[in-house]
Amino acid sequence: MTNHKIFKSLYDFIEVNIEPNGLNKTIGMFVDEKGKAYFDNECIYINLEHCEWPSNICKRFGASALTLLIAKIRKSSQTEWKGLPTKYNKNLNALKIKISASISECYKDNLRCNSLKNSDEKRLLILLPILPANKNNNISNVVLSYLAALRENFSNIADYKLIITNELDFSNAPTQTSLVNTSSYHKMVEGYGGNKEDIINLAHDEGFVDKFLYEVNKFSPTHVFVPNFELTCSYLDLLKRKSFCIFMQTNIKNQTPYNYDVYLSCGKVEDVPLATVKGRVWERFNFGYPKFGFLGECNIDNNDNLKLVFVSNRLNTELQPEFLSRINTLMKKFDNVEFHLLGVRNEGQIRGFLAGSFDEDNLLRIKLVGYIDNVGDYLKACDVYVNPTRLGGGVSMALSLYADTPILLNGVSDATNFLDNEGVYNNYDEQFSDLDLFISNPEKLVSLLEKQKKHFLKHNSPYGASCQIVSYLSKAQSNEN
Repeated sequence: MTNHKIFKSLYDFIEVNIEPNGLNKTIGMFVDEKGKAYFDNECIYINLEHCEWPSNICKRFGASALTLLIAKIRKSSQTEWKGLPTKYNKNLNALKIKISASISECYKDNLRCNSLKNSDEKRLLILLPILPANKNNNISNVVLSYLAALRENFSNIADYKLIITNELDFSNAPTQTSLVNTSSYHKMVEGYGGNKEDIINLAHDEGFVDKFLYEVNKFSPTHVFVPNFELTCSYLDLLKRKSFCIFMQTNIKNQTPYNYDVYLSCGKVEDVPLATVKGRVWERFNFGYPKFGFLGECNIDNNDNLKLVFVSNRLNTELQPEFLSRINTLMKKFDNVEFHLLGVRNEGQIRGFLAGSFDEDNLLRIKLVGYIDNVGDYLKACDVYVNPTRLGGGVSMALSLYADTPILLNGVSDATNFLDNEGVYNNYDEQFSDLDLFISNPEKLVSLLEKQKKHFLKHNSPYGASCQIVSYLSKAQSNEN
């Protein structure tokens, strides 16, 4: 990093980088151990944690633009910067807290007092910053399955709403994108027995916060549940003034910078770094996974080959060279092994990527599949779900168990929360050694599946998750009282 750019204040930094020309591409920013912050390959001498925060920052730049700025920075941490130091997250959280506090202060008079907050009546709002509307969208199926289970089993919750803020939508036409997605959401919620009125889908454009507060005031939630899927939301400080708030992290890196009444961890509580900080006591949440994508048909070759499968919405970043090299070696040893990749969006790009890791003959036994409605049926037609080191992937691996297809998982991912160490490995040597053994001894796969499925079905259904949510709604209220 050779270019050095010095900003005298945080205000100057935002002034330069929040303008349209400053946000045409994803950006990267973090603070190193010496207090230097790197931004777009330029060194910025600024420490956001100790920088003075101008009181008029929200009025000057607007809530939507400020949120888009931190969303862009957050996105870059996943796509451009590798091996970020821990201070990056701490620094970004400091920026999010300051933005949230500024927005809250600007709009506090627009938030009506909630007369129902301490009543026996419960009105639940689930808040998500984005909910993609593609066929294989896992987040939407998970959240809508929770709403369905709550609606069917808990009459003490008077009403429900799901608000999608779309603050991670980087399109040039957020209103148009929102309208297109809304139609898809309505079909999905009706498929779970709900009404299209259960979902409020907002375009993240000018005047967004006013629209957001209008919907919140109209619904008047007593409780807010925030499942941390791609969380960037900078409006949570406002909700905390009105309702009891519950935060659920899907992995230990998703720790919130905001203050809630209850903190839930989908992983083991003892794995949460600094589990009790500033009164934050984390509790275990057994994440519930719905069964979907089983339509009774599957377009897959009906042969005797052993079919390995991997599912991802981010194949371009999650197909690691070492993982692919191991698959290639296995395919050279066993000529009856196929490798199926689901979730392909750019076939040419993926094929080019695979060509550098596989022998030419093995490439002929790799099947690329895009988004399909019958993902469950496809998994059922496969023999082993092979998962590389990555965060995420829990929903597709849960579907794999519903499909009676065992899982071999390397490292830590969302699925380690429900596999109970069965089929979970510390490195690729262990994972592929066992896979080699299982190919030669398929009866061992049957035994592994029985163990994985028994633990999963006992602890991780949508109904079980909804029971936990209800209990934590009451706990959030009792914590304040």
